[in-house]
Amino acid sequence: MSDDVRRLSDELARDPASRVFVPLGEALRKQGQLDLALKVTTRGLERHPHFPDGHDLLARIAVDQGDLQRAFDEWDMVLRLVPGHHGALRGMGFVCFQQGKLPQAEQYLSDAVARGDTDEGVALALANVRAARAEVRATPATSRAPIDARREVRLPAGTTHDPRFLFADVLSDAEQTAMLLDSGGLVLAGAYVAYDGRDVAQEVGAELSGVTDAARRATRHLALGEWTSIVFETEVGAEVARGARLVATPFASMLDALTRQRGVTAALVVSERDGIVVDSNLQIGQDGDRVAALAASLYRKARLSARAAGMGAVSFMQLEAPGGRLCAVGGGSLVLVVVAEAAVNVGLVRVELLKAIDGLLAAGGNE
Repeated sequence: MSDDVRRLSDELARDPASRVFVPLGEALRKQGQLDLALKVTTRGLERHPHFPDGHDLLARIAVDQGDLQRAFDEWDMVLRLVPGHHGALRGMGFVCFQQGKLPQAEQYLSDAVARGDTDEGVALALANVRAARAEVRATPATSRAPIDARREVRLPAGTTHDPRFLFADVLSDAEQTAMLLDSGGLVLAGAYVAYDGRDVAQEVGAELSGVTDAARRATRHLALGEWTSIVFETEVGAEVARGARLVATPFASMLDALTRQRGVTAALVVSERDGIVVDSNLQIGQDGDRVAALAASLYRKARLSARAAGMGAVSFMQLEAPGGRLCAVGGGSLVLVVVAEAAVNVGLVRVELLKAIDGLLAAGGNE
């Protein structure tokens, strides 16, 4: 259980009538605990049936569970409570787009933009809907599929105007994928197909929204500026026997090797579970405890995202911002973190970090 979930759960237990059920449900949703998120949110709405944020959250949980009709109904409720609600208009447009109801999708997305929704994903989705409608209008009526009187014509199979295949033309490899998310982790376009054939885009999107939240906190508290990119490499993780415990392994040599790199301002070995510093080598001006807590949270979110995508363990992570970089590798329960200037030689830092993984695994054990 994450610290946020534990804290919010305790707060809700102390005051069952509190509206804290919404951030608690959202935290659970981002962790992929959809059934529990649904239970918490439903119970909260029993006490607060006219709370729009609760219905908005319930709609996003329904999308993650693949229940588009319920999501639409919940967002419709939000609009009744708060006319012009950006999230509801965006969500209803998304549902209609997924269902092939292009005129309705265009209407909802147009309303969102007209009412001041500045999310770039909404503008892109609206352009995509309009392009799809133009394609349908350009298709001779005789070549179209028979129309179901209860719904609009669906998009032609395989067209890049199906939101799941929006990026098909720009991906160079059949094994590559791309997804477009809104700020809440809702997948507006793209897909992520697991090895067993399931589309797990919504699950991955929910986890990735947690990564961006953690990245935003890290760059803000470390004064690096707004983050511009996050990269994490994955591979099949090496399993360490359960029950393994921390052993006396010196970290001084790996920390020294990293801080000798020009532009590196801090190197720390951190417990992923609680963000406690195990060992560190800091330059003047670095707050080790703060760096550790932020980096551990970000790395954990990245690892959960990789797991949701079936990509194996995270072998290397890099967060880039105008004011610097945060790099990390993990081994068992430990994370080796580097804070560096923007101009640092990332290649050399990555090499030293990867060299250290065996040492971390030997010391860290499993979660």
